[in-house]
Amino acid sequence: MSEYQYFSQLNESLGDETTFHRWTSYRQQLTEFITEHISGCESTLVIGAGNCNDISLSSLVQATCDETRRGDIDKSTYVNFQDRARIVLSDIDGQAMERGCERQGVSLPMAVIDYTGLSGSVLMERFEKALTLGVTTEIDDVLDAMVSCVQGQESWTKECYDLLIVLPIHTQIFYRELEDILNFALVTDEISEKDYSLIQQRILDKVPLVIQAFNKHLRELLKYDGHLVIFFDCLEDVAGGNYDLAYERQSFQEAYDVYHQEYGMGLGHYGIYEMEEHMKTFDQCWLKWPIEGERCIFVKGVWMTCT
Repeated sequence: MSEYQYFSQLNESLGDETTFHRWTSYRQQLTEFITEHISGCESTLVIGAGNCNDISLSSLVQATCDETRRGDIDKSTYVNFQDRARIVLSDIDGQAMERGCERQGVSLPMAVIDYTGLSGSVLMERFEKALTLGVTTEIDDVLDAMVSCVQGQESWTKECYDLLIVLPIHTQIFYRELEDILNFALVTDEISEKDYSLIQQRILDKVPLVIQAFNKHLRELLKYDGHLVIFFDCLEDVAGGNYDLAYERQSFQEAYDVYHQEYGMGLGHYGIYEMEEHMKTFDQCWLKWPIEGERCIFVKGVWMTCT
């Protein structure tokens, strides 16, 4: 399965009305965190837009429009900003972005971007084949080639932007697709549980390199005085769990600090840590992302500026 096919299926599974409405509170809070500091940002690129379930497009457009254009939004049920928008949506899946815009009644420019460069390669297929054959050296070679592919990409666009909005995709790129392939191989008895653990660790060892490259590509898209608002999925819980209760009590940061001390730095946390090595944080928040059923993921939002 190609990178595009994987994310297309993922977006399609989350593209229904039920999911969109379940995420209403999360979407409103995430958008409010963005628009609080968005004044003065004349050009914006959204990374990982997908179905646009995470973000209120009309609110984002309104926050970035001048006074003469805001009235257009209030007077129309479907507003086309293709020619004069300051916002560009991006994702590997163009159809998902189209669904999201249609659902929210706002048309914006879109850029289809493969953030890893893996969609046009056969590396995922090579990884699946190596698992089936049980060739450890081939698995290592493929993982190294994947990292090199991500690191070697040219700039995703020809433009630089005042603001990048990066939705929660750090743990999805690279790792989640490989994990799904690995899980399938385990369920179908193509690999043993021992091999599963060993290969999973090999993948995890490569993820920091991928995150470093991904973050570097993000920074290359910013103007010299640009800003970044970025969201990382950091911790999962169930409704009524200890972390869920801490969030409701507005003491989530304290609970997360204890979690971090006990279990260490997860992939999302590393994404924040790496970016803060290069940029300065000036605001942050925690959000509750209701994925499905009783599951919820806690997302950290961070506003950063170039140092």
